[in-house]
Amino acid sequence: MSSRLRTAAALGAGGLASALSRATGRGHGAQIRGRVALAVDPEVPRTLAAGRRVVLVSATNGKTATTSMLTAALRDSGIGVTTNANGANLLAGMTSALAADRAAPAAVLECDEANLPFALELMAPELLVLGNLSRDQLDRHLEVRRIAERWRSELSGLPTAVVASNSDPNVAWAVADVADVTWVDTGLVSRLDNAICPACEELLDLSADTWSCSCGFHRPPADVGLGDGVLLVRGRSVPLNLRLPWSWQRANAALALAAADRLGLDVEAAATAVGRLDEVGNRRHRIAVGDGRSAELVLAKNPASWALIIDELAGSGRSVVIAQDDRAADGTDPSWLWDVPFERLVGCPVATAGTRTLDVAVRLQHAGCRPVAVESDVEAAAAALPGDEVVVAASYSIFRRLGIRS
Repeated sequence: MSSRLRTAAALGAGGLASALSRATGRGHGAQIRGRVALAVDPEVPRTLAAGRRVVLVSATNGKTATTSMLTAALRDSGIGVTTNANGANLLAGMTSALAADRAAPAAVLECDEANLPFALELMAPELLVLGNLSRDQLDRHLEVRRIAERWRSELSGLPTAVVASNSDPNVAWAVADVADVTWVDTGLVSRLDNAICPACEELLDLSADTWSCSCGFHRPPADVGLGDGVLLVRGRSVPLNLRLPWSWQRANAALALAAADRLGLDVEAAATAVGRLDEVGNRRHRIAVGDGRSAELVLAKNPASWALIIDELAGSGRSVVIAQDDRAADGTDPSWLWDVPFERLVGCPVATAGTRTLDVAVRLQHAGCRPVAVESDVEAAAAALPGDEVVVAASYSIFRRLGIRS
């Protein structure tokens, strides 16, 4: 069978599988379309990406938001874009997004960290956007060092342009041999997975806003950074006014707008487009608690995301449900819970829920937090908490389930 016929057969089979999935209520069909297409023709992503401006966005945290922001900027400039900003970020989901709109001249694709090497080889992207690396789904990804090593091996000598966070030592090390890098200061220097120098394996010197090592490996100077209400782009100040909640979205916006600038867009117009977004990837939800109150639902899937949430909750007095499952989408190994600084939640009313509710309750007791309630059911845990402001911080499977209901 010729490559053209094989591609046509792959796309036809994938489209049929997607339609059947939707018709039978099994799902929205994004993953199954790609899986079937790849089974028929493993080279179909290469065919679908050919001749397009492809951007891959990868990180442990923030890739859905960054993908959505860059997509909004491109569309606002009049460029047609296909994207997978619904979170289907494995190779099957990316393939499905490419197939969904074959006429779009650009594709902005969120890419799972472990899938990035395969996507690079198949899609030959014009630009890579790389955020942080943190422990996540340890049963599948293993430790951060393993991902950083794979990235470095694949990216070494790569002619593709890269936009990368200079706040994360593992990311900086992974792209150290790339010739064309735009460094972005996201304002998020994390210590959770960055104690050891990736270059020499000695302890890093971590201060409040930078990092370095005695071996000479140090934080690269930023080309793009964040100021007080502005984005600083090579000496220019671009107003940055976001409607999205939670302050860490500024970091995602910095990466997205740096990418927009590298793609030749007007960065001020791109910032305006990003500023109009009030949700990304269908991830802004409120859920009914059951006693007349509602709770804000936020995704908390690993130490890095929890640290950011705690930064905003600490001292606020807001009630919070820590809802942790251990399904495949969450990772079956939740041992990273012991590295989350829950001690900073002392003084905030907390409850636990999910299949790992007891694990979380034990961790909270060691942190000096006495849970108000320990429940399997999220709504019951939220109902037990006082106050009008309740936050449900949920692992991925719980977040997805509750988000569908809201």
